[in-house]
Amino acid sequence: MNPLWPRLKPWLGLASVLLVGVLLGAVVTAGVMQKHLRAFLRDGPPRHSGEIIVSRLSRELDLTAAQRDEILQILRDYEPKFRQINKYKKLASQNAFEELRQQIRARLTPAQQPRYDALIERLRKHNSGHEDAKARRVFKFQISAATPSQEGNVPASRLEF
Repeated sequence: MNPLWPRLKPWLGLASVLLVGVLLGAVVTAGVMQKHLRAFLRDGPPRHSGEIIVSRLSRELDLTAAQRDEILQILRDYEPKFRQINKYKKLASQNAFEELRQQIRARLTPAQQPRYDALIERLRKHNSGHEDAKARRVFKFQISAATPSQEGNVPASRLEF
């Protein structure tokens, strides 16, 4: 018997387990992707978020077919309004952050200002990647019960500089 075999046996077992895991993961992933592709080809693109909302309301409230159609049309009618609101909110927050940046810059020394400007530029480039990803997403309705007093509250994690 080879003297290396007792030392290699656990490592070969571990490598076998890892290989089986990788192969199993690949097979499961391929199956899931194939399932989604078949559903897409059979049913078309995913349902509009208004249809998802109507489906949920229908389940919870036992809506009639006429009610479902009317509510779906209402949601579709409001979609442009929500887009406009989102566009306005983005512009308003950009203006507020620009004022904030200018006020901070005014309190810095002449030696600190170029470093601050460079920092802001780096952060803008970093955040632009996040904005590009957001722009590629499909528009979804976001119905919230925010009151006017809550509209100005932005979590610190969402602040941009």
